[in-house]
Amino acid sequence: MAKLELSRPFANVSADQLYAGFEPAFAAAGFQPQKLRPIGWLALAKRADPAGDVQANLSARPGKPATALLIITGDRQTTDELQPLAEAIWTALAAHLGTNG
Repeated sequence: MAKLELSRPFANVSADQLYAGFEPAFAAAGFQPQKLRPIGWLALAKRADPAGDVQANLSARPGKPATALLIITGDRQTTDELQPLAEAIWTALAAHLGTNG
């Protein structure tokens, strides 16, 4: 089982704004949002992959700057196979927020 834990700061964006971008970012990256937890700024998603399902979750942490944490796992994928999926999520999130992430 491969797992990536990646964190990125987002300047001039609140944790609420980050959270609002999670669902559209997952959808744009080809993931199906599964659970949304607005009180904890947490979103869980899944993607069907030929090698097996990929699970991802995003959470927001308040601060200056606010930070997003992405955890992405795959039972049969390698970390090298998960990396482009993580980058697709980051790119979609930054595009939704209008930032460079």
